[in-house]
Amino acid sequence: MKKSFLLCIITILSLLFLSSISFSVEVKKTYEKTFRINPGGHITVNGDEGFIKVDSWDKPEVHLKWTKQVWGKNKKQAEELLDQIEIRINHTGNRLYVKIIEPRHNRNFSFWDIFDPDTWSNHNFRSPVVDFELTVPREINLSFSNDEGDVTVNSIIGDVDIEVDEGDIEISDVIFNDIQLFADEGDITGINLKNESGTITMEVDEGEITLDDVVTRRLRLNCDEGDATFNNFSCGSCNISTDEGDIELDILLQKNCRYQINTDEGNVYFYLPDNPDVRFDLETEEGSIRTDFDLKIKKRDDGQRCHDSLRNGSSLIKANTDEGYITVRKR
Repeated sequence: MKKSFLLCIITILSLLFLSSISFSVEVKKTYEKTFRINPGGHITVNGDEGFIKVDSWDKPEVHLKWTKQVWGKNKKQAEELLDQIEIRINHTGNRLYVKIIEPRHNRNFSFWDIFDPDTWSNHNFRSPVVDFELTVPREINLSFSNDEGDVTVNSIIGDVDIEVDEGDIEISDVIFNDIQLFADEGDITGINLKNESGTITMEVDEGEITLDDVVTRRLRLNCDEGDATFNNFSCGSCNISTDEGDIELDILLQKNCRYQINTDEGNVYFYLPDNPDVRFDLETEEGSIRTDFDLKIKKRDDGQRCHDSLRNGSSLIKANTDEGYITVRKR
């Protein structure tokens, strides 16, 4: 009897919810503004739901375009909701600050409202979406945050600080001093990121990390669940840690580099040139060490260890995995 009653309640709620969103009306409007920002300026965008996209040009100005998108039970209600979403813009000197201010709704949706169809039809179950598109001077510094939505940055010279709750981060063709990328649930992709004295910091909870054609002095990555792949990667000091995920590095090995890799449940793959000048400190708790090079590998309980060098051993590759294997291959 209780199961039948619960099933009935769930069915009613589902029908009411589907009816409330199936007849919603969408309203969308786009706005544009241009601001004088000289090369080397700073732009901050605090978004909520929607994407943030950045491209560059050679003009000393920022072209900002934002699109507000809302849903209501009818066009009038949707237009009222659209007007309530404020985009606060502050342009001072060589800095531009953009933030979404959403309206506060004082009335909460209570349990007993589920039995009132009028309440369901009046309640807005789809959050507003605001997309931002920016064209910026090529030399610029960026600080972005987003709740649910992707962030994309292309072709700039400057620092990048991006934090996303649910969404992907993609940056490409960036010359930088400092890059900081944080994603709770989302992938991070970086392509052609270059500065031999730069620093890259990444933190990911659940997501994949892919870096292609990257040169940096220092990189630190901390990932909970997700694979990390590095292609054509050169770094002076690299520290990568994952809980559950494989780590794959195609290394452009330079003199006196330091790579430290740790993973709990995952495999580690290294791809190196034919005759590298490197020292290895490799260890597995439960797994084997596989290599194309002439390295001494010793058995250790359920795992293996490798403490050996090729040539002078000027660089260091140190890796540890609890449940996985380590592979060192010739490129």
